Amino acid sequence: MPFSAEGASASTAAGSEREQPSPSLDWWKQSLEDTLNALIPYGSRCALIDFPAHSNVGDSAIWLGERAYLRARGVTVAYTCDLHNYSRALLDRRLGSGTILIHGGGNFGDLYPHHHRLRLRVLRDFRHRRIIQLPQTVFFRGYSALDETRHDLEDVDDFVMIARDRESADRFVHDFGRPCHLAPDMALFLGRHVPSRMPSVDVLWLARTDAESLATAQDRLPNARAADWLEDELSVRIVTTLLASARRRTHRIARVEQALYDALARARLRRGYRLLGQGRVVVTERLHGHILCLLSGTPHVLIDNNYGKNSTFFNTWTRGWPGVRFATSMKEASDAAAALLEESGGRRP
Repeated sequence: MPFSAEGASASTAAGSEREQPSPSLDWWKQSLEDTLNALIPYGSRCALIDFPAHSNVGDSAIWLGERAYLRARGVTVAYTCDLHNYSRALLDRRLGSGTILIHGGGNFGDLYPHHHRLRLRVLRDFRHRRIIQLPQTVFFRGYSALDETRHDLEDVDDFVMIARDRESADRFVHDFGRPCHLAPDMALFLGRHVPSRMPSVDVLWLARTDAESLATAQDRLPNARAADWLEDELSVRIVTTLLASARRRTHRIARVEQALYDALARARLRRGYRLLGQGRVVVTERLHGHILCLLSGTPHVLIDNNYGKNSTFFNTWTRGWPGVRFATSMKEASDAAAALLEESGGRRP
């Protein structure tokens, strides 16, 4: 049963009202299937909106988890798009009576307005269709975007919201007066990853360099290699540059772009795993640094972002996982990383 507008805050479509067992990849995957299978008929057709046409590895991991689930469910993806090539007419023509799915992640709100505006445009264009928002964090900094979203949702006949943490689910119910399902991040559907290389440093710090960083210029993690994952490899940059240039000359490039979506996402995911694989222990400010470390069995420390996204996900789904610590400061993160390194004998377990 989903979260209700009446304020029941402990029941979910995935059955999480019962006590959560010891965390495991199979349990998280089953939670996703329990929620989504009840909403998406086997062998049906869908549109998947908002491919992450940017270099952030985490969004590509989500996309590939979504695609893996849809393949397992026998669902035909009849239409895809990114921020730049959405077409109402093409979606309507290709989809038939299918369901519209919107890519999950952390942009249900006004922090990344371009993605949220695409979401609202789809809601306005297809207010009489079933639209499912795949697992998202909900966060609004101001009332303007919140009021606009509330207004647009009021006109949609069949909108299904899935939150990826309890606080987001509670927030959605409170702010919009509508039910909300709860399920983990779709990247967890990817399953176990086996690292192909030995680590080269004791501690790798995946340090945010964007608007969500909690760290300041004075914050440093001693004895750690710091890096972020926001820069594509040269081959991916060349492909995306050529596509962007071609898009300005002909609309037909959309078909080429869509054919390359999965390949681009896989290249970005491989880059993320290679980066994280440098560390015997990882300290991460990024939620998907945490998730990819879970999938690869890498001991790691999770630090919050600047609005609590990481801690709410951790408290909902991943607290208690072996080899994982949560830190509230750089000093605490440094101490936790040293303890994990000692526990593992300086090697990956």
